[in-house]
Order: sequence, then structure tokens, then C-alpha cells
Amino acid sequence: MNVYREKLRLRHHQCGADCKLKLKSIFDLFQDAAAEHADILGCGMENMLEHKTLWVLSRQKIEITRLPGVGEEVTVETYPCGMERLFAIREYRIYDGDGKLIINGTAAWLILDMDTIRPKRLTPELLALVPDNSNLPVSFRALGKIGCAPQENDLRFTCCVRASDIDMNRHLNNANYAAMIQDALATEDITMQNISTVEINYLHSGQTGEEISVHLQNSSDCVTVYGLCGEKSAFTSNVTVK
Repeated sequence: MNVYREKLRLRHHQCGADCKLKLKSIFDLFQDAAAEHADILGCGMENMLEHKTLWVLSRQKIEITRLPGVGEEVTVETYPCGMERLFAIREYRIYDGDGKLIINGTAAWLILDMDTIRPKRLTPELLALVPDNSNLPVSFRALGKIGCAPQENDLRFTCCVRASDIDMNRHLNNANYAAMIQDALATEDITMQNISTVEINYLHSGQTGEEISVHLQNSSDCVTVYGLCGEKSAFTSNVTVK
């Protein structure tokens, strides 16, 4: 199966006060589809654990054309689309009931060695499981590092990583960072309806009990939201608004 597709109806818990899809829910839909596809291809979590490796999300960028609402039927689509250095690139797309593309994005995944906690290259055996989708579109090429220069007045709030935030890889799930970004944007009265693109670098595997301070810088070009865990960067993100 070169391309994974799943049709579903949006639930109440996936939507916010405006009855539209939350940012966290978009990232949840994407990672669930990726996990399902990886299982089908034979490179899912169970197979990776047998080789003492795991997939980790490193960078991601999404574009929102229109936000679907509660009860709306959508189709989530995903497919791998080649390698860029150590990064395995995966495309994501959400279509509405009329087949119109309303949300799209690209992610860069790494394989980590569980013994060294260091990135490693895909083995020939693993590469053989990944379909050649070079003929399919990719939304964003060469996702890069997002830099920021922390300022003293950037702090918006601090949150504690709870046990319920931890995923099967035993760290803070990537979608929770998206929730932090949406909450930080709300301090500037930026709603989901205002968002055009969101780009994130995931830099730290949050653990239960850790505190993450969430900061925001607003410029004419974009809004930068970043998180710090003590002195370490937890994530950095750039958001463009309509």
C-alpha cells in the first residue's frame, strides 16, 4: 500500500469552542495515520522495537486552507516520500467531503537507536519496505532548523508534563506541543481561524514531572512560539497568520 487513506467523521473532543478542529487534533490525526501505515508496511512500532529502534518525529510543517468542523466527514491521507540525509520524509493531507484539499503538511522522521539514543540510518532491509512515491507531491522540502533568540518578556505560561501526556515511546507526545502553541497564540488573540502555517522543531523528549515554559515572540513576518525545559530547548515553532 503506497498511500494510506482513512475516512472518518470528526468528533466533539477533536474540536474547540468554535466547533472547528483543534491544532492538537490535526497532529493527532497525522501521527495516527502514519502509525497505521507504518504497521501495514512492516516498519511499525512493534517491528522497530524488535531491532531496538524507534521512530521519532523531528520536524513538521502544516498548512491550513480551511478548518473542518465537528461532525464533518474528512479523508486523511499519508505516504512516505523519500529520504533527506537521515530524515525519512512523510506527506500528510486532509480532504473534505467534496474531495478538496483543506490541510496538508510534511514531516521529517528519524530512527533512534534505543541503546545509544542517537539517530541511525535506515537499513537496506527497512528501505526495501518503503514504497517509491517520487511521483507524488510533497508540500514542503528541506525542513530546516528554527532559530530564536529568547527574550526576558517572552514568557506566556508554564506547564507541567503529566503522566497522561506520555505516549507509547515514553515521552511527551508531539501533539501536546501543538496544544501549547495554540494556547500561546491565544494570549495574542490569534485563533485557529487566523493560522496559515505552523512549523515545529521537536528538540526534547519531555518526561513526567518536567516543567516547560512556553514563550512567544510576535513580529511582522511570523509568530515564534518556543518552549524551554530548564535551560534546554523543548521545541521551537514559527506560525504565519492570514
